[in-house]
Amino acid sequence: QAIRDRCFHPSGTFVEFPIEDVETSIPARFEKIVRMFPDRIAIKTKDQAFTYDELNKDANRIAHEILNQCEKGNRPVAILMEQGADVLAAILAVLKAGKLYVPLDPTYPVARLKYMLRDAQAELILVHHRTVTLAHEIGGQEFRVTHVTEIGNASTERNLNLALSPDTSAYIIYTSGSTGQPKGVVDNHRNVLHGTLRFTNGLHVSPEDRISFTHSCSSSASVRRIFPAFLNGASLFPLDVRRSGAQSLIDLLVADSITFFSTGRIRDFVHNLDQKQTFPNLRLVSLGGE
Repeated sequence: QAIRDRCFHPSGTFVEFPIEDVETSIPARFEKIVRMFPDRIAIKTKDQAFTYDELNKDANRIAHEILNQCEKGNRPVAILMEQGADVLAAILAVLKAGKLYVPLDPTYPVARLKYMLRDAQAELILVHHRTVTLAHEIGGQEFRVTHVTEIGNASTERNLNLALSPDTSAYIIYTSGSTGQPKGVVDNHRNVLHGTLRFTNGLHVSPEDRISFTHSCSSSASVRRIFPAFLNGASLFPLDVRRSGAQSLIDLLVADSITFFSTGRIRDFVHNLDQKQTFPNLRLVSLGGE
């Protein structure tokens, strides 16, 4: 309680995540947020920015295409994409279609990706232009591949409005494999929503927050960033620190007025700071791993 009392939000706009929303579904809560904040920025990268309304329409287009290509039911759909807006829209799309998303990090070894894809028994691989070749390499002729940025039918921008139970499985995220073969961990909508409730209410995540996102979507830590942002109307700022370096993260925190920063590599971050560096908008630092 003492920690929670100190994690106030300086804007005073925090609203608790209601317990009744835990018994719905991730798409239902997300679409509720879209109706409340259609013009608020949902995702901002170096080159792109998407409002909640734009993100919702993009996810709907992909979701309709998933249902066109897959059988009915709560089946796995793999997502092979680099860090950015495309992978986040695809995650929402898979959930809207009532499927489980299986995130495959394209930086993983090919043998590991092949194993995860077949172990999950995915029906489809969602890709963008930078991962098409890799998808065919790991999937061969066995798996269908859909290029999400080539789906452009405006008539499918409407919500699907599927009646999803909170017991519906939401994702399969694989362990690191450090003790053997990677193992798929399955979670359902209720658990994701309950985790989001605890994260939201404990740290006072609000629509005013601007959250850095440096985790791979293939890690379980990503769940505790993606959904507290999108299910509260906050803005998410994806950044591939492995590619761009620690200094780019420091620049992001200042240039984009980040309020909520999380990292599992705090030493690398601190080593790049100078003695005069300040972060005037930062209200919360969440650490992990170290």
